Amino acid sequence: MLENTKYPSTNFPRRKMRKLSQFLIPFTAIFHAFSTAWLEDWSAAQRPLLTSNETSCLTSYATRYDMVHGRNHVPIVTSDSADWPWEQPAISPMNSTAGEQWEFDGVSEDGTRAFIFGVYRDPNYAFLGTGNLRAYVEFVFDDGSRYAVVDYAEEAILTTCPGTGTRGVWRGPGFVYTFDVAEDMSTAQWAMESSEMNATVVMKSLSRARYPDNTMWHGNIQGNMAVLPHFFWAEPIPTAEVKVQVAVQSKMYSWTGVGGHERLWGAFNWRTCLRSLKIVRLQAGPFSLSLWEFGSGRDSNMTFSSAAMFENGEKVFGVAGISRGNPTAEIEEVKEGEKSFTLRKLYGGEGITTEHLEDRVTGIEICLEQPNQQLAWVFSVVFKKVGFEYVLTEGRGGTGYSGIVTGGRIEDSSAQEWAGPAFVEIMRLPDGDWWLLPDNYFE
Repeated sequence: MLENTKYPSTNFPRRKMRKLSQFLIPFTAIFHAFSTAWLEDWSAAQRPLLTSNETSCLTSYATRYDMVHGRNHVPIVTSDSADWPWEQPAISPMNSTAGEQWEFDGVSEDGTRAFIFGVYRDPNYAFLGTGNLRAYVEFVFDDGSRYAVVDYAEEAILTTCPGTGTRGVWRGPGFVYTFDVAEDMSTAQWAMESSEMNATVVMKSLSRARYPDNTMWHGNIQGNMAVLPHFFWAEPIPTAEVKVQVAVQSKMYSWTGVGGHERLWGAFNWRTCLRSLKIVRLQAGPFSLSLWEFGSGRDSNMTFSSAAMFENGEKVFGVAGISRGNPTAEIEEVKEGEKSFTLRKLYGGEGITTEHLEDRVTGIEICLEQPNQQLAWVFSVVFKKVGFEYVLTEGRGGTGYSGIVTGGRIEDSSAQEWAGPAFVEIMRLPDGDWWLLPDNYFE
């Protein structure tokens, strides 16, 4: 439970966005009614972050309109370094073109519930008068209801302390969003508190953090974070066991599943840097997998892909690199040396699909191959729910699906098939001009 903080009166409106079909209404806070016994087995792993005046702690502070005005160059982290914790801002100070985010997502074990949570330092919508500090959360529940809100914070504080980790706080009138990530990125927790909803999500990583090239983080390695021209990505938690606790509209929800946490930032907005994006995150028995694919907005034939699979927490497969071709094709193959993976979009199956976008995928299939070691794995995902969706123009936009994965290693007819939860996001940005987020590139 977060501290019940009071805020001074303000004329700044709380801006909300509710999407799709069914909405949940405000409720009287009942979060204390939850029993937290189901979290006790994780409590030892959640080390509280220091919030005192420890001189060894690194703190970043920003208010709603903080930024360098005009088209001015600012420092951007492009590669890891010993003095830059992954959860600290990669762009500081903010300018008028660049943006970054901290994102967490998860799906339930049965694939019928999902969440996405993100906080942002992003001035690209500042012309709307909302400021640069955005927070967004969306839940879909197994009864078909959903809750979604976008808030614009008055301040954002990120504090990193040696031996503990990083705490982020996005705060505004009547709401507070926080996240905590351990120094070794093995655990994380995010929470929100408002008059409408209270939520706490705990993550326990199933692997070490990874760089875009699939190098695993060890604490003494420095790696490149660039994936495309002007765009950067790192994955503190590729896959994690997730425990969710939510109170909304006098209802209480709790579930377990799989999720992850990523960092994304760019010198320009997504419309400028990206053409497309695909994300796959799944767990099936001893296997967990994270796959990302970024299509460039500057070069329509350039795609960066990175896939890593873990068995009982150890990486057993990884492919990463730049490829040429259409990143929106039905079948895509990515190779790195002798290794390769194929991602196939499935249509007309039993899975659910979007009702608003033109790419009506019902599931996916992933094949991983390592011929020199005679290893291969196949995983198929059937979509169960639309976790979130944003509709742009030209039938384009993005959809996040929750679903069920089945598959495993291909050995012989007796090979065991595993099942578990999966998260898939498929995004395609419009080719033409989009007035709300135009190309903002400059030399």
